[in-house]
Amino acid sequence: MMHTNTMKKMLPYLLLAALLFYGVPSLAVNIKEGAKSLMVLGLLAVNTIYCFISGLLFTLRNGFRWYYPILLGILFVPAVTAFYNSSATIYVFAYMLLAAAGSGLAVLFNKTTPNK
Repeated sequence: MMHTNTMKKMLPYLLLAALLFYGVPSLAVNIKEGAKSLMVLGLLAVNTIYCFISGLLFTLRNGFRWYYPILLGILFVPAVTAFYNSSATIYVFAYMLLAAAGSGLAVLFNKTTPNK
């Protein structure tokens, strides 16, 4: 169950993801020249790295929440239809998996570090 306090803590991570998911392609569309390469860079590099690191940091700071990776993936769905084509749909699942991997690594890290 999602608690209001957890959602408040999650909001900055999701807002930054939205900025990356929608901001980078929006800039690319407005720039026109080199737009495709900027969108691909955003899709393959920036978003990919962010999903992993945000899953890691969110879990380290707030504990494991199984729904965080799902929300991150769902947040990307409208971007697929707005800026990309259907071949980018695989990234919805990739971003979910990367966020889950980051969260999993944080859980492992928390278990192996002694409490202070």
